[in-house]
Amino acid sequence: MVITNDDELAELARQIRNHGRRSNNILDKFHFDMFGFNGKMSNIIAAIGEAIVDEADRVIEKRKENVLKLNTLMVNDWQADSPHCYPMMYSSKEERDERLIELEKAGIEARKLFSSLPTQEKVYKYLGYKLGDFPVAEDIGDKGLFVPIHQDLNDEDIKQIGLCLWRI
Repeated sequence: MVITNDDELAELARQIRNHGRRSNNILDKFHFDMFGFNGKMSNIIAAIGEAIVDEADRVIEKRKENVLKLNTLMVNDWQADSPHCYPMMYSSKEERDERLIELEKAGIEARKLFSSLPTQEKVYKYLGYKLGDFPVAEDIGDKGLFVPIHQDLNDEDIKQIGLCLWRI
């Protein structure tokens, strides 16, 4: 779901969600100026989205609070500020992977940060890039971790995440 008061952004979102189709104008309907995908919502998903849209501000505020709470547990001067996730960077892939496994064992859903698609994912090998072509993205892909800051986490959940992350 995209919520915006920007008409150009809204039109771009419509275009992308409909395979990149130029517009709904009958003369343009099956012309594609960009790549897109089939991102049209079913009626049931749209109804759920409409029902929760009024909660968006509360959800974002709660996530921001959770980020601040995790920041207070932080060691080594790490701080985050995104209401979407809590990104972490480790000194090595092995350290990151150990932490990811520890979080999973504790029942905490976390995941690796995004990889460098052209060099770290097999599906993009055809592009001809090799490891080392995108060193910053590859470093993030090797050492980065997302931990949850979901709005339904309580103080005890945040503390448990902190214990697993930093062994406080």
